[in-house]
Amino acid sequence: MNHKIFGIIFSLLASVLTAVLLLLAFPDYNVSWLAWVALVPLLIAFHGRGAGYSFFIAIICGIIFFTGLYSWIFDAPGYTFFHHAIIITYLSPYFGLFGLTYSFISNRRGITYAHLAAPFIWVCLEYLRSNLDFLALPFPTLAHSQHQHLYIIQFVSYTGAYGLSFLIVLANCALSAAILTIWSRYKKNTLPAGRHLSSRFAISMILVTLALVGLTLYYGQAAVSSPLAGESIKVSV
Repeated sequence: MNHKIFGIIFSLLASVLTAVLLLLAFPDYNVSWLAWVALVPLLIAFHGRGAGYSFFIAIICGIIFFTGLYSWIFDAPGYTFFHHAIIITYLSPYFGLFGLTYSFISNRRGITYAHLAAPFIWVCLEYLRSNLDFLALPFPTLAHSQHQHLYIIQFVSYTGAYGLSFLIVLANCALSAAILTIWSRYKKNTLPAGRHLSSRFAISMILVTLALVGLTLYYGQAAVSSPLAGESIKVSV
């Protein structure tokens, strides 16, 4: 099979896989741990691609994800496929902008900078989508996928949901960095400058992520275990 055709097929499959994994991380499935790895296929698919191509495959991912996630609205009287198409058409470009910005940074500054920027890009887009006046649609953020885990969500009282989304994307970036580091070694003689991730960077990213997740769980355990403060009141229903 032609190498270029194989690359296109791989990118499309990676886009679909990310969309499916994200869907499974949210209700009704609630396989929440998948959110911590769901973006890895898409991030790998961005590797070595132009900004326009990354925008395209990320939009496909967004179309599949939002189409499935918002399917519950069909229970509302009068809601049709036309309305659904409007919502999907509006929401999917947020995924596309993530891919476009990531690849733009990667191609201009190198993949290391793109990986460092990815959590910030994602959170900025979530914030924009959640606060864009009458166009605001705050559900879902990646943080919403963790609603069942009391320990992991406690620190959002300080950072908001965006802090947890940042941590989830960081974990995805750390894992994809490890995979791309191995891949870069395999293709060492064929990849241009700026497309390599050093082993030191990948290890550092993994260690930082593990440290932040550990601190988050430690704080969450302490917060849940602490006695409730304040006056008690009696309530009758």
